[in-house]
Amino acid sequence: MPPQRYRSFCFAHDPKNAARRVAIAAAAGRASGVSRRTVPIGLDGLDLLSREGVASLLTQLLRAELRARIAPKRSRNLLRAVDRLLALRQ
Repeated sequence: MPPQRYRSFCFAHDPKNAARRVAIAAAAGRASGVSRRTVPIGLDGLDLLSREGVASLLTQLLRAELRARIAPKRSRNLLRAVDRLLALRQ
């Protein structure tokens, strides 16, 4: 950023703007936190030790991801956990 008019600092480095920068950063953090909130997809009560439970989990994850209720990164993490669980069962 170029220096502000009549000042030797840009907005990001001007000591007079420190409080305002902190407020902007805090608001940005809240906004990004809102987008990362978890969305319940009803995984409680699933028996992940049975084939039916794992199939139900996979179905729910796929539906939630297709409906954009869960981020692909989160569903991949859950799928990795299920994969490790299944590997331990063998």
